[in-house]
Amino acid sequence: MPKEKTDSDAYEIALKELKLEYEDAEKYYEKATKLRPNNFFYLSDYAKILSTLGKYEKAIEYYQKSLESAIDIFGDNHREVAIRFHDLGLGWRELGEHQKSMEYLEKAYSLFFQK
Repeated sequence: MPKEKTDSDAYEIALKELKLEYEDAEKYYEKATKLRPNNFFYLSDYAKILSTLGKYEKAIEYYQKSLESAIDIFGDNHREVAIRFHDLGLGWRELGEHQKSMEYLEKAYSLFFQK
């Protein structure tokens, strides 16, 4: 296995390992998020791999962290924040929480199409 030295090394290895080797990729995404815990992009991708693996509750946790990080960086009304609301809405849908899902998806929609 390749050796990671930085957060971006771990992230790049995760992308390479993603060739349907999701369990291996998960380890590197997790490492990248530990090395750079406020990187909304890493957090979001880690949440997506968790969701792919059926770890929906943990995915929600990381979708939420990604959203919070994006808000800290961009403020409340930014496209990246809208994407994080969307991802969180899809995460809640995976758990069967349709009302929560709709709330997040509507928030994403309103940010995407605000005037």
